[in-house]
Amino acid sequence: MSDTGDNDSLTDHNDIDLFSDPSQNIQNDVTDSQFNDEDMFNLIKTEFGQLDRKPFKHDLFQHTGLNDLKPIRTSLFDLVRKRDNTLTDTKLVERTNRDNPQSAGDKMAEDIFVIFQYLEGANSMSELRQCMSRSRRLTTVPDENDGLLTDIFNKLSNKAR
Repeated sequence: MSDTGDNDSLTDHNDIDLFSDPSQNIQNDVTDSQFNDEDMFNLIKTEFGQLDRKPFKHDLFQHTGLNDLKPIRTSLFDLVRKRDNTLTDTKLVERTNRDNPQSAGDKMAEDIFVIFQYLEGANSMSELRQCMSRSRRLTTVPDENDGLLTDIFNKLSNKAR
């Protein structure tokens, strides 16, 4: 027994860094130029991947805001397009609040779940199609939310702390 006490070797569970494992290390304070679609996928997989549909969406809402959902959804779908060359010209369906009971946020969270599951191999193309626009019309709407990726990344990577 040492003179410093028996509790020296004990770790305070409140001080455990859940991201200290190098294989699971997700850097904090990442800039948008360093952050990519694969990082978003890995972050969603780490933080929410083990959850079923309802808890996945609930936890996603718990740790993000409505303005965060669009860039998350876009980032994951961009990864789908990078992995599947047949979808390179495919666009996401525009989600807006209309006169139906499901809000745009609910629909985007559902899309994020479906896209994530597709990337994991759990969903088929037919399930992914609910997220894709059927319109042949080319629209180029700038994504004002691109600058939010760093904030979203930090929110989600800090959720367990």
